[in-house]
Amino acid sequence: MFHFDQGLFLTGLHLAMDVTRRQPWGYISHAHADHIAHHERTMGTAPTLAMVHRRLRHSLTIDVLDYHKPLVRDGIKLTALPAGHILGASMLLIENDDSRYLFTGDFSLSESPTAGHAEFEEADVLIMECTFGKPEFRLPPREKVIEQLVETTARLLRLGVTPLIRTYVLGKAQELIKIFTSANLPVVVHPEIDTFATLYGEHGCDVGSYSVVGDQVPSGHVVLYPPHGSRHSRLHSMPQPCEELVVTGWAAQKGHKRIGSARYSFPMSDHSDYDDLLETVQRVKPRRIYCYHGSQSFVDDLKRLGHEANWLNDCQAIR
Repeated sequence: MFHFDQGLFLTGLHLAMDVTRRQPWGYISHAHADHIAHHERTMGTAPTLAMVHRRLRHSLTIDVLDYHKPLVRDGIKLTALPAGHILGASMLLIENDDSRYLFTGDFSLSESPTAGHAEFEEADVLIMECTFGKPEFRLPPREKVIEQLVETTARLLRLGVTPLIRTYVLGKAQELIKIFTSANLPVVVHPEIDTFATLYGEHGCDVGSYSVVGDQVPSGHVVLYPPHGSRHSRLHSMPQPCEELVVTGWAAQKGHKRIGSARYSFPMSDHSDYDDLLETVQRVKPRRIYCYHGSQSFVDDLKRLGHEANWLNDCQAIR
């Protein structure tokens, strides 16, 4: 049914699944850069395809998958399910006469104000990402982290300190805009973040009213900027004093390199944490599980719990 060749392929349909090199036909679960390629023909949800088009700056030949509306090709039924994670992210349910397979892509069970949450169906085989597949990655309730983030940011603004958050331009940035504007905090963002926030609005997700950085960053605002090392990361003149805040699931691991010297860190992620990964297995009820993109020790944990689990790189084929 599937084979792995530097990426996962649905063999019978020659469908590449989140493969990052050009293919004749590729399914893209969401528009983060490490999941996309300029395939000859591309399948995904409408928001995902719009954002992929923006990232690649090329026109796409597309197959649009609406959530819960199957597409049938050569006797195989393909159904997109909401994945949470970011706007438009999908999981792919694949059915033939004999079995049901669920490919998760990146997903989140937590309710996001801009991306919803993952919706599962039972399947015989589960192919799942496990980014936070270690017990140390047990995140606090999302609403509690958001409350602490808003309180800290509001306090800094009252003290005349500019809060700076470096964040992925797609996904986390739009969620943060929504969080802050819903709390009536003024927000200014880098133009690249604005580009995707505009696409969010065009696809039915209004993140609220914000400003875009011009020649200078205005004072009295929460500032959202691309991460260090990205081609858009150079800061304009920042109002002083300034305090950097880090919002990432990696904050659950004390001393992680992504936290750096930041005084304030908030463990919030658009990926499922360890307990949610285990809950996913309970919901899907698979006979077999294949894991990828994360900690291989999660496979060992699943085996100890009695599941038939494998690491995807070790598998030449999935049937």
